[in-house]
Amino acid sequence: TDTCNLTSCDTIFSNDSSVCSGHGTCIGYNDCVCDANYFGSNCSIVKCNNTFSNSTEVCSGYGSCTHPETCECESPNIGSLCEVTWCFSKYANDSNVCSQRGTCSSLNHCDCFNSTTILGLECESCLIGYKGIFCNETIEETTIIAKLKGPTVMGTCHSIDIDGTESIVGSNETLLYSWFLVSGVDSYLSHLLVTNEKPYIYIPTNISLGSYEIGLRVSTASGLSSTNVYHQFEYVNQTVLTASILGPSSHTSFVSDNFVLYGLAINPCNALNEAPKYLWEQINGSFDALQGISVNQRNLEFVNGFPQYETSYVFKLTTYYENSSLLFSNSSTTTIVK
Repeated sequence: TDTCNLTSCDTIFSNDSSVCSGHGTCIGYNDCVCDANYFGSNCSIVKCNNTFSNSTEVCSGYGSCTHPETCECESPNIGSLCEVTWCFSKYANDSNVCSQRGTCSSLNHCDCFNSTTILGLECESCLIGYKGIFCNETIEETTIIAKLKGPTVMGTCHSIDIDGTESIVGSNETLLYSWFLVSGVDSYLSHLLVTNEKPYIYIPTNISLGSYEIGLRVSTASGLSSTNVYHQFEYVNQTVLTASILGPSSHTSFVSDNFVLYGLAINPCNALNEAPKYLWEQINGSFDALQGISVNQRNLEFVNGFPQYETSYVFKLTTYYENSSLLFSNSSTTTIVK
């Protein structure tokens, strides 16, 4: 071929099919006349949606403009202009993307409709106190509290009940009870707890001797859940009379509230043939909280509340047999009055 009459563009002779990127005519030295819809000094640039192919914004920034109005998309984007991106396994045009609470603006990035009340990477959660598909419905705070009481000592000849019936929820929902063993080793007791759905647990005498701590959490079908509460008791080879004040070692009450301390006498296995006696005493507190209250009953009840606010009152329960000065037991508890 006689090349003396040929010119070239970008070192490619004008009669080469690849000159001017195959999309134009080389009419002079480095001078391409481009075909329609091709641009640039060597006709290598095209447009997609009126954006040049060498722009970072072409094909929505997620693909390459390889031919006029033809985008090749980067995975996982789809669409004629690669405009449909992907958020957490759903395309942006999916009605369920971003939990129906936001828009998928870029790869795995949800813009929630209301960033104040809608939370989560996928806009999946509502701020506490809000509900609804768009987290724009306020809900009233509902109180849910788990409460436990029971003896702190269990003898080998006595089964015991741990009571959670005073647990409360500030709505009409039914409480669900979840029991669990916190400490102590007894597979039977552990199974007994996790399978129990009642508001109380009956503990028989065939568990192992030792110290135990059990827990209770109450919840509702709507998702309300209390914090865990715990109760400790000792399972011993019972040889002495034992006084026990049910519940935690510290109680809290408001000054005007009806308040009850529950006592229990646990008889030794070789108990005398008589019922134990009870005596309540106040051993701390500036005001006489026991004035006008019967102190010789199993339970100590403050029908009209306490006489005055006090940082703490401490009460002691003594159990004894009237006909044996050798068999008695003491137990004390603290009550904080607000």
